[in-house]
Amino acid sequence: MRCIQVVLATRLLWIVGLVLPMRRALSVFAALLLAPLIAHAADAPPFDAQGRPNRYQPGPWDSDVLVFRVSPDGQAERLATFERAGVPTVARLKDGRLIAAHQHFPENSDADFDKVAVRFSADDGRNWTVPQVIRVAGLPEGMRFPFDPTLVPLPDGRVRLYFTGNMGRTFQRSTPAIHSAIATDGVNYTYEPGVRFAVAGRMVIDCSVVLHNGLFHLYAPDNGVQMQPGRPPGNQRATDRPREGIGYHATSPDGLDFTRVDDVQIDGRRRWLGNAQSDGQVITFFGTGDPGPSGFPGAGRPGGGMWMGVSRDGQAFRLTPAPLISVADPGAVAARDGGWIVVGTGPPRRGTRRFPNGDRPGPLPPEAARRQPGFGNPPGPPGGLQSHQVHSATSPDGLQWTRDEGVRVASASVPCAINDGDRRVLLYFVLDMTPRDWGTTAPVPLPDGRLRLYAFEQRVPVGNAVRSFVSTNGLDWTAESGERLRARADEQITDPFVIPWRGGWKMYFKSSPARDGLPKPRPGGRFRPLDQAPEWDDVER
Repeated sequence: MRCIQVVLATRLLWIVGLVLPMRRALSVFAALLLAPLIAHAADAPPFDAQGRPNRYQPGPWDSDVLVFRVSPDGQAERLATFERAGVPTVARLKDGRLIAAHQHFPENSDADFDKVAVRFSADDGRNWTVPQVIRVAGLPEGMRFPFDPTLVPLPDGRVRLYFTGNMGRTFQRSTPAIHSAIATDGVNYTYEPGVRFAVAGRMVIDCSVVLHNGLFHLYAPDNGVQMQPGRPPGNQRATDRPREGIGYHATSPDGLDFTRVDDVQIDGRRRWLGNAQSDGQVITFFGTGDPGPSGFPGAGRPGGGMWMGVSRDGQAFRLTPAPLISVADPGAVAARDGGWIVVGTGPPRRGTRRFPNGDRPGPLPPEAARRQPGFGNPPGPPGGLQSHQVHSATSPDGLQWTRDEGVRVASASVPCAINDGDRRVLLYFVLDMTPRDWGTTAPVPLPDGRLRLYAFEQRVPVGNAVRSFVSTNGLDWTAESGERLRARADEQITDPFVIPWRGGWKMYFKSSPARDGLPKPRPGGRFRPLDQAPEWDDVER
């Protein structure tokens, strides 16, 4: 039995299917919808009060870094995965190799847990060396190990590492700021004294830096004021909160002494959390959030992927089409043959504390494992999908059915399954989760051997759309342009089910009238949910 991840790359809907040989006609195991990214208000800090890694609690160690090659026409190909890693950056060294740095959360090494590690690739991202934890000589006394790395190659062949520095393990003890270190090999760094960039009273973390026409440009998202002990995140005045679409901007002739200039701004639900690259003509910024405005691929995905913007002066940016890659805090570097090599933090892995119903169990203690909902375990408390279960039954002829023993998946509902033609069964189902953006039914086998998946907008109460996605392997999905069907202005359509029919296709779907009390859509507009759920751009550590 193995676990495959089926990605619906338009909104924040991830489908993961458990696949096993079809020994019994309809005896299947299952998998689920995924949710937002690595950091969340409920995440545990990296270390407990005794200084031991919090591996048994939800946290950024539940995610992987994903590596893609994006062709010049925007098609994305998965190249590699860095397990138990996050907040990556990538750069090209003077000898042509790629160097990637990321936060490192090894399963079996307490000493290297939550450290910055680097990897190298000589074939443009397909194969990488094992991670090496960097060494930084001369750190100020009391400063915790660097985190949130950004790599910038210098003209003389050295590599400068910009990172978030903090005096202590938590942000409550001191206000984090941007620091730097320098290396000749990408592994052994020497701290460069002083603070590169800070804003009085506000947290500055997760910076990106680019050298453009002889001037260093530093960008960082506005993360609001310093967290106060005893005050829960989000319990702040409006002026103290992060500002959507706003990023700090500073410039420097030497990459050390930065001067703050006007903030950068981008429209929509986007954050300046990512990476910047220069080709000598323009700066391209790779950020976290909605990929683009109306008419762009993936438009309308609130916080659900990567956006791109370009600027000639580093100050005024305009949006440009971005690939449909559902990652946060992306890093990028130009590929040798055109396009980009993109790295980013993926969603939590199956088998983690957040998503325990998988065949990749995390290092849960036995008692904790027995309490996790999943295969054969009881569901959560009554209410919503927590009280639902997916079961299976077997039949030799489709008429007489025998119920299989056990629970396939707890806390899940509305299952559907297909035989993918390879003696396997793929089971899809719904998990009670946020954000509830897109819903789908089983994929449809096409005559050419591909699969097509139809999905509907769940959070648009009236006038929503159905779109489609195709896959050659049932795992990696590509959005097809345009809409397949749009609901009338007074209805919502859901659960599209498509079958071949007399040389064409027939779609069956549910039509629901607009519910009383719901706001009517503005012309050309779309609804925003009133209770905004945590999204991809909420990725502070």
